[in-house]
Amino acid sequence: MWFTLNQPEGVALTQTTVALFHRRHHRSLTDPVAAMDTERDSKKGTPDRHHTKMRMPRPDDFLFWGKRKNQNMSVKDAGVISYALSSMQKFTNDGSFMQQFKSQQQQQEKQNDDSCTDRNTHIMPDVSKSKEPLSSTADVKPALSANQLAAKAMQLRLKGKHDEADKLLKRKADTTNRTISEGDVTTSRYIMHGLKTREKKKEEDADMHVARSIMQNRKFSISGQADDEYDYDDGPKKKKRGKGDNGAPKSTGNTRFEKGILTQKERCNFCFENPKRPRHLVVAIANFTYLMLPPWQPVVPGHCCILPMQHELATRSVDDNVWDEIRNFKKCLLMMFAKQEKEVVFLETVMGLAKQSRHCMIECIPLPPDGGKQAALYFKKAIDEAEDEWSQHNAKKLIDTSVKGLRHSIPEDFPYFHVEFGLKKGFVHVIDDESQFKSNFGVNVIRGMLQLPAEDMHRRNKYDSIDTQKEAVANFTRDWEPFDWTKQLDYLRVESPLRVYSQPEGAALTQTTAALFHRRHRSLTYPVAAMARGLKKHMKRLNAPKHWMLDKLGGAFAPKPSSGPHKSRECLPLILILRNRLKYALTYREVQSILMQRHVLVDNKVRTDKTYPAGFMDVVSIPKTNESFRLLYDTKGRFRLHSIRDEESKFKLCKVRSVQFGSKGIPYINTYDGRTIRYPDPLIKANDTIKLDLESNKIVDFIKFDVGNVVMVTGGRNTGRVGILKNREKHKGSFETVHIQDATGHEFATRLGNVFTLGKGSKPWVSLPKGKGIKLTIIEEARKRQAAAAAVA
Repeated sequence: MWFTLNQPEGVALTQTTVALFHRRHHRSLTDPVAAMDTERDSKKGTPDRHHTKMRMPRPDDFLFWGKRKNQNMSVKDAGVISYALSSMQKFTNDGSFMQQFKSQQQQQEKQNDDSCTDRNTHIMPDVSKSKEPLSSTADVKPALSANQLAAKAMQLRLKGKHDEADKLLKRKADTTNRTISEGDVTTSRYIMHGLKTREKKKEEDADMHVARSIMQNRKFSISGQADDEYDYDDGPKKKKRGKGDNGAPKSTGNTRFEKGILTQKERCNFCFENPKRPRHLVVAIANFTYLMLPPWQPVVPGHCCILPMQHELATRSVDDNVWDEIRNFKKCLLMMFAKQEKEVVFLETVMGLAKQSRHCMIECIPLPPDGGKQAALYFKKAIDEAEDEWSQHNAKKLIDTSVKGLRHSIPEDFPYFHVEFGLKKGFVHVIDDESQFKSNFGVNVIRGMLQLPAEDMHRRNKYDSIDTQKEAVANFTRDWEPFDWTKQLDYLRVESPLRVYSQPEGAALTQTTAALFHRRHRSLTYPVAAMARGLKKHMKRLNAPKHWMLDKLGGAFAPKPSSGPHKSRECLPLILILRNRLKYALTYREVQSILMQRHVLVDNKVRTDKTYPAGFMDVVSIPKTNESFRLLYDTKGRFRLHSIRDEESKFKLCKVRSVQFGSKGIPYINTYDGRTIRYPDPLIKANDTIKLDLESNKIVDFIKFDVGNVVMVTGGRNTGRVGILKNREKHKGSFETVHIQDATGHEFATRLGNVFTLGKGSKPWVSLPKGKGIKLTIIEEARKRQAAAAAVA
């Protein structure tokens, strides 16, 4: 049998050979000696009767050293074989060599596949009817073994091709089953046992199941839609596509590349600059935030959302401007639903901070009055049962925000769930495990509290038609319009003082127009007020110092001086100098424009801060107009912008507060305007006055605080008076007192700290404003006015 399979192509069996094979086969079955030979061969390693599967004999030229020495062939048979082999290597010389070679190679591959299936059969082929010659064993490509098939399947699984690996193993199993059906019972039992073992191992292959679950899980996919970030976590998977597209998206091969280069604003459906956002759902727009209805079906009528325009992750990390506008929306919604006799609950869930894919959203859900009172108990119990008792923040699962607020209750960059009842009471819960916490947790609590259908908690979001959504927006806008605070922003955009810049050059606002603007600005009453945070940046006008000379009806607020060399009660901000005193500007914006063009210098330094505090003896210069002013007090304690010459604008007088020694014994002095000057003259003491060159910042000269020198009072009831220092009295445990006599002979006393030396002797080093520091009584002032009127007449 195997002899016939090993014959070369084109060689036929002779009748003598066939008869010889039949005789030997018949004798092995009937002769008892053959049975003894079989038993003897089994002891030497030949398979016994229990393993009677015939072994495929090796070809003659398998190993050159394994050939039998007595292997002889007749001359006739050798000639036939030689002729057949020589005829196989011949090709016609007509240019069709490659075509014949390819056809012969394909035929050999086909015969190799058939030999793998029929190799174990016991059926004797009909030699006489065989027409096609069999290929040589040396040209047959050996089939893959079981280990090779298993290795190939493992490589396919590592590459993620699980379907191809299953097909390969299935083909291997079919081949094995066919072999079993054609073999004996004993062999099939062993092979079936091996198949069952492999199937059991396949079911217990945890790595394969983990890899398959990772590939099928939505959380590990990078090509999901933006709606999945706000969808329910436990909802069913989306349906597959139709049969025509085989579940493949209808897009080109560059889809993933195009998605990778999209910006965050283009991917997020709630960023205000995204052209694909649902515009028809927007109700109101402010400067940094906007109000809209949810794109999915609302939980109850009136369900709305507050969102920032920029892509923010949480209200915990937004700017103050965004925070204030969110508070304004909340207050107006509370007023609107209070008119409808409803309570409001504000929900915010912050998750996925690492991916930065979720847009900050505050959901506003109205509740009936009875439900609003019990909402705090429902949420408190739900948050306590939300996570495991061994979680990281188990000790503080529920953080009350009614005392410190949200910003001071938890740090930034923490995932959290926040619920707020009105504006004063609320809870925040820090999320430990985002995979176990549902994004629709707050909405589900409200559904359970209102006894809504339970199936709504476990389904995906449903979307209404556009017509239904537009109708809902129209109904909501009708109720929202009386409480829409964003309309006042539109009014301010039209009536703001910026309209000065739209006027032709040289035009200015009249006093009537300015007064009208102040009255309108004062009459604007916002329904909400921003919560004060940090240092105050404003000051009430009634609390402003009197020497500023601000009218009481000019507005409600006054500029608050910035931190600087002078105290807030002993200075004059630059905005008041340019707008109220010099009249170089009429509005806040004009002052800011002048300062930003670097037109104003204080003590020979450019100042751009509109509220920079300029104090006593400071020199304010405006090179554009070639003007310089020195701030001095008049006899009524008010600041005067005294015009000075260029020579006088190059220096200023500074009073020495103290003389001290620094590190390594370096002496320095501190002046009243915050200066620190090292290595002063050893004769300079406290309360003396130095003459400072503004260009070089060096001491030019100094004046001793001695009796007989001219001084000015800078504090107390006698502020602004100038006179000669007459006497100095020391009082232990109290203030020192000095006595001063003015030019008219009037003598008065004040504290030592209120005296500023102006020059040596009776001549001051700086020019004095009108009046020369002489304070007149009321009668003297009346007589002076009458004399001036008579001179004019």
